[in-house]
Amino acid sequence: MQGPTAGALPLPYMRNVQVVQTLSAGVDSILPHLGQLPPGVRLCNARGVHEASTAELALTLILSSLRGIPASSAARTTRSGTPASTRRSPTAGY
Repeated sequence: MQGPTAGALPLPYMRNVQVVQTLSAGVDSILPHLGQLPPGVRLCNARGVHEASTAELALTLILSSLRGIPASSAARTTRSGTPASTRRSPTAGY
């Protein structure tokens, strides 16, 4: 990952640009550099773009933790078998 000013480096050379799109929900990192652009350039942020994928990741991590996947994976790596804390009945209600 590069610093927040790396994306602003080409701005002085973009004379025909009409829209600048950030990849984050905020535009704070780009605001100090907007003076390098021609007047009338539209600034857009990425608000809402990451919400669904972040929610899916959070749910996946919660479910894997509840099912003991991290402990099972660690036990498999050390070849010690399945830890007792992860042995659950197939009808446990998950």
